[in-house]
Amino acid sequence: MVIWHKHPDLVASLPTLRKKNPHVKVLLYRELFCVLRHETFMAESVGHYEWIMANHPEWFQKDVQGNFVEITDYPGRFMMDLGNPEWQDFWINETLKDVKDGNWDGVFVDDVLTSVKMHQLPSLRNYSDDLSLQAAVYGFLKKVYTAFQAEGKLVISNVSNSHDYPGLFNQWLQVNDGIMEEHCSGESWSWGPQVGEAQFQAMQSARASDKWYLCMTYGSWDDTARRDLSLATYLIGSGGKVRWSYRPYNEFHEQLPTDPDWIQDIGEPLGDSQRNGAVWYRQFEGGVLFVNPTWSPQSIEYFGMEYSVAPRSLKKIIGKRPLNGEH
Repeated sequence: MVIWHKHPDLVASLPTLRKKNPHVKVLLYRELFCVLRHETFMAESVGHYEWIMANHPEWFQKDVQGNFVEITDYPGRFMMDLGNPEWQDFWINETLKDVKDGNWDGVFVDDVLTSVKMHQLPSLRNYSDDLSLQAAVYGFLKKVYTAFQAEGKLVISNVSNSHDYPGLFNQWLQVNDGIMEEHCSGESWSWGPQVGEAQFQAMQSARASDKWYLCMTYGSWDDTARRDLSLATYLIGSGGKVRWSYRPYNEFHEQLPTDPDWIQDIGEPLGDSQRNGAVWYRQFEGGVLFVNPTWSPQSIEYFGMEYSVAPRSLKKIIGKRPLNGEH
């Protein structure tokens, strides 16, 4: 799974990428909730700010004072009215045309908001609370999904903070081919004790529904604890269309560093993920991984031995797995 911007060089390299890996899925990046005043060379939004302002200013979202909403933490971007049917149709038509013209496999929809408090938004005229905004976004996604399905194209959304709203992930998963968890495992588990559990459950739901689940963690390559915890979380939940990525903060490498300890010493999984109390674990050919997503130490008994797993951490036991009923 590759997510790229609509840059001419990237578009031109699509045939080469597919030749090297015929199974790759390449998605066009596209903002959902805003339009850039001056579109960048990365073509992040549908653009056309000046045309929309001149012809359809009602498509823009306004605050309770009647002002256009410029995004505080992303200056130069203006929020659109996500529930406006005409704006929805315009976004769908423009995006689908780009996807088809560029022979992309689908679209990656960024900034799929769940809260009126995201991005330091002011009080909005049309959406006074999270539920009203979520209803508009869900309706938008449903129209997107229907249109793209008809053309055989994928829709994967970067849904923010779904763990704060029980049931939202599974509901929105039904109007997407998959969902990205942009802040996965240890990075986001500091937000609350329920987050780790919710992300494990989301992985399971995506697999059961044969949907994509993109697990991405931000951090430094030197932060081995965060990196390994993120990978272990993915490995315990992996299977089906679950995918993993670790994204360093502003660190660029011609060749990304790798660590042979990541996968080679545990081999292939011997079964599905399991849960003992609050601890998730999974057996592999060469050992077993335990992950504790909670905020407190947890103990787990595994084949007659008790192990302690620290809060928000990984324990990896190599070479200690059941074999023919023996420890």
